[in-house]
Amino acid sequence: MQLIRQVLILALGASAAYAVPITYTFTGTATGTLGSTPFTNATLTMSVTLDTSNVIIQSSIQFMNLYPANTATFSISGVGSGTLTNVGAIIGNQTQLLGNVRIDDSGVGPLMLIQDSLIGSLALNTYTLTTPIGPLGPQATTPFSFPTVPTSRGSLAVTSLTNITFQATTSGPATPIPSSVFLCIGGLASMSIYAARRRRRSAGSFAAGMPG
Repeated sequence: MQLIRQVLILALGASAAYAVPITYTFTGTATGTLGSTPFTNATLTMSVTLDTSNVIIQSSIQFMNLYPANTATFSISGVGSGTLTNVGAIIGNQTQLLGNVRIDDSGVGPLMLIQDSLIGSLALNTYTLTTPIGPLGPQATTPFSFPTVPTSRGSLAVTSLTNITFQATTSGPATPIPSSVFLCIGGLASMSIYAARRRRRSAGSFAAGMPG
């Protein structure tokens, strides 16, 4: 009974943890090259679907959701699409530039960023990367130069980036994965204990019936 009690306590404690798929999407109007293909004033979209339960709280004001290599995607109208070949992260800071969210490539740094101070908003001032938001923007310009980033389609170099927007959307219901796992373990534990007690009773009855 003690084991069952402990497992149920763990299950109740874990029931507040939910896994929710969330897609972060940045768009802008870009000029540059993809591999050897130039583009001018094309719509550039960068997107990655992650999990809200994986958001890391770096401090009381900064949050991070990491993505593996070839998980974040991009598309350029009239040119094509591909994936970012480095690992990276979606990063939100609630106070820097009033509040901002950006997509980072671990090898080259920030790629696309939207900030409250440039869109006349306070929406990112309390954002933690775990809920839907937006679309926010458009933001007229980017506050930094877009670095050349390696992709599955060759190097992506952007010389001009304007009209930036950001949104986060969730898909599917929240799934209490830890709770279901613990409850399953609890059921298995109770079955095991019940079976063990039956074996002990059977063994005792058998021993009592043996001749002396």
